[in-house]
Amino acid sequence: MKIKSSILLAFVLLSKLALANEVIPYAWEKNRARYTLSESEKASSEIVLKHHTQYQYALENDQFLMYSTVHHIILVNNDEAVKKNNRIVISMNSTIELTDLQARAINREGKAVYFDKNNLKELKNEESGNAYRIFAIEGIELGSEIEYFYTRKMTGGIYDRVFMQFEVPVKKGSFLLTCPKHLKFDFKSYENLPPVVVDEGENKNQYSLEVTDIVAIKEEPFSHFDSNRKRIEFKLAYNVARSQARSRENILWRIVRRNKR
Repeated sequence: MKIKSSILLAFVLLSKLALANEVIPYAWEKNRARYTLSESEKASSEIVLKHHTQYQYALENDQFLMYSTVHHIILVNNDEAVKKNNRIVISMNSTIELTDLQARAINREGKAVYFDKNNLKELKNEESGNAYRIFAIEGIELGSEIEYFYTRKMTGGIYDRVFMQFEVPVKKGSFLLTCPKHLKFDFKSYENLPPVVVDEGENKNQYSLEVTDIVAIKEEPFSHFDSNRKRIEFKLAYNVARSQARSRENILWRIVRRNKR
């Protein structure tokens, strides 16, 4: 019995590596008020009020998964901006499931028209095999704030790039990545973007960045557009659990041998 108890205790220590895998569903602010803007912002033909990208890494049924969320709020003040933003295309590459999708348009009077998920359409490129989800946002008027977010359950990627700068100004941009404690990510910021803030908690690691008032960047012919944009690149750098598991396995067998004496 003493040997069994010792083995159980050792496996309990090992199981702690699997904690903090709970995925918290992303949510937007219900019944929110419109943004308070300066006169110059109100006069913009188009401005991104919120650009948020979020990754939650988790282990589920021995699968390494990533929940990727994109949340945009865009002010549109002319017909060109409305036409550009009234249809949203979601790539389903490496995606297991589209777990959530919300969209609405809030006009100048604060009235919101919500997206009907029954209008979501599927499209597949027969040549490339790439799949997409496409939907149109109803109720857009000049001066509307177009808002949408979606979350995809995906196979866990170990490298990605997030752009924070576009051809229109961004009022607020944010990035968040959370993962189990035993995973470590490396980040690199480009074009004077601040470094990512690292917060290593008791059960999970969190990496975040917030920026405001990002100026627009224009795509010129023959220019290296993407390489000149403010962006973050990140990669999975280290899995602490591997070395800890080896160490704890050695401890386990030392406990077993000791109790056999």
